[in-house]
Amino acid sequence: MNILIVDDSQIYSNLLISIIKNKKDNIYSINNPLQALEMIKNGKFDLVITEMIMNYMNVIHFFYQIMKINKNIKVIIHSNNNNGNFEKISKIIGVYGYYIKPDFSSIKRDIEYIKKGVVYIK
Repeated sequence: MNILIVDDSQIYSNLLISIIKNKKDNIYSINNPLQALEMIKNGKFDLVITEMIMNYMNVIHFFYQIMKINKNIKVIIHSNNNNGNFEKISKIIGVYGYYIKPDFSSIKRDIEYIKKGVVYIK
């Protein structure tokens, strides 16, 4: 599986990589959503894990841009903000999962579900 992490915090990106890393997956990390879209256009990604609040673009626009490129890419959002509205918005637009940083306890499970083709688990 090819995974792209988009987060302006290198600390959280590194933490997330250390949690989900295994020998079978290719994990890439970038801090700019505009550059991430270029990577998605030029590469084959199965999963994008992104921050809710980013520079240059809001996550809803980012999500829709990803879907324009490839509707099969799964998107998981993680955020520092424990605002229930963000989670509701995430479900409405169709993201696969939503997590509050730094609690990534379920993310490995969700990645395994994505690999197995589980459509939506929330």
